[in-house]
This record gives sequence, structure tokens and C-alpha cells, in this order.
Amino acid sequence: MTTDSYLGYSDRLFRLAGDLSTKPWHASCGEVQSALNGQAAEQLRALVPRTVRRAEGAFFTGSHVRARFENLLEDSTAFWDPTCGAGDLLLAAAGKQRLGATMRDTLRLWGKSLRGEDLQPSFVQTAKIRLFLLAAARHEERGDVIEVDVHSGLELLRGIRVADAHGELEKARSYGGTLLLNPPFGSMQAPADCNWGSGSVSQAAVISLISASKIGLGQQFVAILPDVLRSGSRYARWRSSVESLIDLSSIDLYGQFDDHTDVDVFLLAGRRRRRRHVREPSALWWPHRTSAPTIEDIFKVSVGTVVDNRDPHSGPELPFLIARDLGDLGAIETPGRSRKFSGRTFKPPFVAVRRTSRPGLRAGGGARAAGTLVTGIQEIAVDNHVIVIESQSGSTAECKQLIDVLNSPQTSDWLDSRIRCRHLTVGVVRSIPWSQ
Repeated sequence: MTTDSYLGYSDRLFRLAGDLSTKPWHASCGEVQSALNGQAAEQLRALVPRTVRRAEGAFFTGSHVRARFENLLEDSTAFWDPTCGAGDLLLAAAGKQRLGATMRDTLRLWGKSLRGEDLQPSFVQTAKIRLFLLAAARHEERGDVIEVDVHSGLELLRGIRVADAHGELEKARSYGGTLLLNPPFGSMQAPADCNWGSGSVSQAAVISLISASKIGLGQQFVAILPDVLRSGSRYARWRSSVESLIDLSSIDLYGQFDDHTDVDVFLLAGRRRRRRHVREPSALWWPHRTSAPTIEDIFKVSVGTVVDNRDPHSGPELPFLIARDLGDLGAIETPGRSRKFSGRTFKPPFVAVRRTSRPGLRAGGGARAAGTLVTGIQEIAVDNHVIVIESQSGSTAECKQLIDVLNSPQTSDWLDSRIRCRHLTVGVVRSIPWSQ
């Protein structure tokens, strides 16, 4: 299966653009505005199966996130989006470009100043038509006649073409303009020369770092990226690599990409610098950093050691704690379920927290990192979907204090600014401020 089914929408836009020079503007203005604001993403979901969209990394930037993105763009003589899709980021850039004396002049200027690539011909065609429609809308607003036909108009947008982002980036050297990026959010094997990660890594991490290295000194880099790159512990070296290339000016925690894509994103902006060693990460990555005591100063934080579908059922029979058993209870004694396990166990009292944790309050208004006090006298085997927080002094009273901290609105707010992935990490829990 491919994205060829999207050609139907592209053809529809082509006909709309063709009508602009022969029909009065009011007959088409509503359709033009829809085409420029979110319709391309809606049609992608309607026409291309989700499995294909995931495989191709095709999730178009909606109008809301595009507006936030456009606010980060500074004046530039040129803009490049190596993964342009249907052209939303190029539309944001074109909105900042000056108009020519005529629409034809504008398209000729944009053809020189705007560059974009995508592997899918239907996406590239759609991006070019939408730029044509934007030029028409801006000229109509100025009171100009739309004198150029769509065929010759699209030929002027010669910088938008079918090509592979990786190949184009590899060939680039010191691009002299602003680089725009909304890369695929899927996974890939780390390249052989990757010095910040191994195994399966985020495509967005790979492409964004390559992109940042290909722009000239002082040029702007603006990207929409999955939050795991900002907040995940395994991407700490990636963040250092980014900062060695980019002098960060803004990190905007946008939130969920759109109503149909269950991924939180952030917007990153900065300028290319000479390479340098980064000793401390920028405070921009994580708002509300504090020097106050943290949970790590008082407690030991770790992940449950049982991988239930992999670890053998051998060794002593032990009480077994899983995330589902935590429920919304504030405290439990020895878990009712058990399993044989010969690995590391945990001795009560301790506080258990689900690793799975969406931004915002849980269903029913519960805290994002709600803790459950586990008591009893038996050693307990704990599933690896549970974070275990043990008092270093073995104090039940301290564990109860901890639950109050974890359940507080301040902690939920702090976590939402620190990590917007769908799970908590040991590093983040360790960093939760102790004094609220």
C-alpha cells in the first residue's frame, strides 16, 4: 500500500487553483482557506490508511501548530524544508516572504527562496498547489488580478521537488537560509557513525541532528520534534549534540501534536554556532528547574525487576506486584498475586508508582504520579512497569510524606513541564522537587 490515494485530493486542489483565473474570487475563497488551513491533514487521514501513514512517517502539521511555528521564524532570504510533506512549514515561511509586483513575480521569487523535498509525488504536488493558492490569496487581499494560470505558476516553484531528505542533506554544505523541519516520528536503526545512541532510535533525532549540521553559521534552525527527545534520559547525548551545533533561543512545549496523533511535541528554535563542548544542558530544555532538594536526596528510586513475559518462573514463590494492582488505592499490604522469581526483590515499606503516565490529570482527576504505599513483612517481586521508591531510612512516615508530594498538583504541573511522554522515567522521578 502507498500514498497514491492522496493523488485524488491533489487533483482536486489543482482544479481549484485552475478556476481562480476564470471565476470570481468569492466563488472559491472558502475552499482556498480550507486548503490552506488543516484540510491537507484531514484528507491524509481520510485517504491514506493509518498503517501506511505510520510506515511513511506522514503526519502533516496542522494549522494550530503551524501558527506557533510561524511565530518562531525570523526574517530570512531563504527557507528549506527537507521533509516538506504537503508544505505546511513552507506555507509558514511563505507568509513571511514579500510579494512581487504581480502574482507571477511572487511565484518566481518564492521559487528561488523556498526549497522543499519529499519522496511522495502526491505530497510534493499538493505542497506546490497550496503555495500557489497562498500567493493567490495574498494578491487578492492586496487587490491584484490573478493573472497566472496554475500550469505555468507551478513550474515557477522549481525549488519544491521529489527527492530523498537523507540524500539531499548529505549533499548540503552550509545552507545559507533557515532550515525548517517536521521529520518522521518513527524509529530506525542508528547510523554507523551515530555517537549519541545505538540500536533503534528516533528518526526525528537522526534527521534533526543531520539537518542542524548542514546550515551555515548564524542561520536559523526551527523544528517540531517528539517530546521524548527533550525529556527522555536515553536522548541526553543527543541533546548535547544539538547544543554543540545550535545556540538555542526557544523551546516551546506545544503538547499533543493534534487530536488524531497521540504524540506530544515541542518546537525548537536556535541558530547555528561553531561546534563546542557542552558541559551543562541548557535550562530551556526543562522549565522550572530548581536547586531545592529532590526525591533522590531522600529516597532510592528504581524500576521493578520482573519482566513477566520473559523471566522464568523459577525460584521461591513470592508476592508479585503489577501496575494493574495499584488501582487508585493509597496503600496496600502484601499483594494477593504471586509468582516464582529468583531475581532482586523489594522489602516494604516502599511507594509504588505506575510508569505509564499521560500528561495532565488521570481519569477521575488523580495525580499524574500517584503513589501507593506498600507495607507488609514479605519481600516482594515487582513488575518492570512499576517504579519503586524506597526510603533510605526504611521509614513508613517518610513514605507517607512522599505520597503527599506525589499527589500534589504542584508535582503534576512540574511533571507536565518536565516530561510529556506517555511514561515516567527513573531519572525524572528522582528529580521531582521534595519541597512543594
